Amino acid sequence: MTIKNVTKYRYIFLFLTLLPLALHGQIEKEEVEVIQNILKKMQFMEEVETTIGQMWPFVPTKNDSTMLSFYDVKETKIESFHISATEVTNLEWWFFYKAMVEKHGEISAREKYYPDTLVWVKEIGYSYHEPYTTNYFHSEKYNDYPIVGINWNQAQEYCQWLTIRINEFLEYEGIDLKLNFRLPSNPEWEYAVTCIADKSDNRHLYGWPHHLKWHEDNYLANYGNVIDVNGIQLKDLASDGHFYAAPVGSYAPNKFGLYDMSGNVSEWLADGLTQIDIESQLESFRLENLSDTSYYIQKYIERGKRDIELVSRGDIKIVKGGSWNNSIIYMMAGNREGYDKNTKSSRIGFRTVVSIIEGSENFLGKKKWKP
Repeated sequence: MTIKNVTKYRYIFLFLTLLPLALHGQIEKEEVEVIQNILKKMQFMEEVETTIGQMWPFVPTKNDSTMLSFYDVKETKIESFHISATEVTNLEWWFFYKAMVEKHGEISAREKYYPDTLVWVKEIGYSYHEPYTTNYFHSEKYNDYPIVGINWNQAQEYCQWLTIRINEFLEYEGIDLKLNFRLPSNPEWEYAVTCIADKSDNRHLYGWPHHLKWHEDNYLANYGNVIDVNGIQLKDLASDGHFYAAPVGSYAPNKFGLYDMSGNVSEWLADGLTQIDIESQLESFRLENLSDTSYYIQKYIERGKRDIELVSRGDIKIVKGGSWNNSIIYMMAGNREGYDKNTKSSRIGFRTVVSIIEGSENFLGKKKWKP
């Protein structure tokens, strides 16, 4: 069977052809529906020559707790790819976890692949967050929320499992196509959020057009407190409708049909920071703040020096997009944070991309996904 014959009715076809597997007990019907939705969510991104990097000045404030890494604007060519319209959800991760239980046994799988639900009390520290430790991943009402409490290595293993699982389905039906799911690269992710289809496009500072204002347009994303230079709080955690993480797709998509590219949870990327990245940032940061010896300026510099040792081992991975608990500056398209790849947080999740190969563009299509 050729890809061309499948294209028009690809998702109906995929559901009907996987249904016999479900009826024979090889796969649950619910998993068929989840896989079908994962494929529907893959949004096509055209090949482009564009710019990436921080293009706007930024001055840290005492409310910023993490060193943000900036880098020079540069032109780059990005090959076409598909990217998920949403972050990976709890339900999607649940099927991965179940597969790992079957493969490794419950004790080993729980140790290696069950999300760290204690991040809700470790990071936030209030007793009324304790229900999240048992409910956020385990309760069905959180199925459509982004998976958190997983590190970079676990995100990579999920991508590997998803690649194998979906290709098994395709092979079962004789569809000559191999998809490769992976984490986005930094250029791919930034292209997806800035919405630059060509050099003439107006680059987006956040995941929404410039003419929209976060405080005037019904809050365009799920993010943390906003405090002005006078210490006046302009926004609290709940002002945008959600105190913590929100179900994926709760806010309007960007021009490419992608949800939560700014806010909700930050996202692991495939790339790591380099020593040159941090050293050049530290030097430019030092020169810009020669006369400022305040605590938070020095904290940024000290954090960067500590990161250099981890970077030399390849252990610092890029996280972008900002989260429900971050201020708005973390959502700037050109900003990136560096985290130890073993970090697990209530603020960090991920989304997947698929490299374009012959036939994949037709099979996955270009139709926008809607929640």
